[in-house]
Amino acid sequence: MKKNSQHKLESIIKISKSLIGRIPWNKNKNLSVEHKKNLSLAHKDKKLSNEHIKNLSKANTGKKRSEEQKNRMSKSHKGKKLSLEHIKKLSESHKGHLLSNETKRKISGKLKGRIFSEKRNKKISEANRKRKLSEETKQKIRKAQIGEKSPHWRGGISKLPYSFEFNKKLKEKIRKRDNYTCQLTGKTEKELGEKLSIHHIDYDKMNCKESNLISLSKDSNSKVNFNREDWTKYFKNILKKNEHP
Repeated sequence: MKKNSQHKLESIIKISKSLIGRIPWNKNKNLSVEHKKNLSLAHKDKKLSNEHIKNLSKANTGKKRSEEQKNRMSKSHKGKKLSLEHIKKLSESHKGHLLSNETKRKISGKLKGRIFSEKRNKKISEANRKRKLSEETKQKIRKAQIGEKSPHWRGGISKLPYSFEFNKKLKEKIRKRDNYTCQLTGKTEKELGEKLSIHHIDYDKMNCKESNLISLSKDSNSKVNFNREDWTKYFKNILKKNEHP
């Protein structure tokens, strides 16, 4: 067969049928690094037709992989850095791609209770800041997170009033104790250009003991509504280190 020539659809179907039940030559074989490189180079810059891509997609739809296969795939991708061009291509290919409710539930279930590193959270935060959303998308996000639909819904406790002790005098005392510095980012009020918010470490608005209050920037105060148990432990440790009462 000539180089870069393509099989006709009829020929592909015949070849496919002839291979049914046959054990691939490379099954359970460990290929050398050199061999893998050669295979990679052979496929580099090889453009597949839209029809071919659709056929591959159909062939993989609903295909169940064993845990062993999943682990192998996961290990092979660990530490692998994608080029910006590759990331852009992936992003474009997913545009307009709608996930089924079942797929969404599976993804949600796998991510529940998963704690990401600070480095990863910063990258996600920076990437989202540069991202411009349309008004339509913003409205959809707002509607999807109203009341009981929100993943942070706690039965409406946010509407509960604060304690009378939680006044301007107490807030200023906590800011002064924390040297007017956000205890998460390390930035001062001058650097932020705003007054620091006072956060209840155990999320109980009625508990206004100084050991339960800490100074945070507005962004940080919003951020810590996620993974509440982890943030409670984190801020308690900070207060212990700083030897606050």
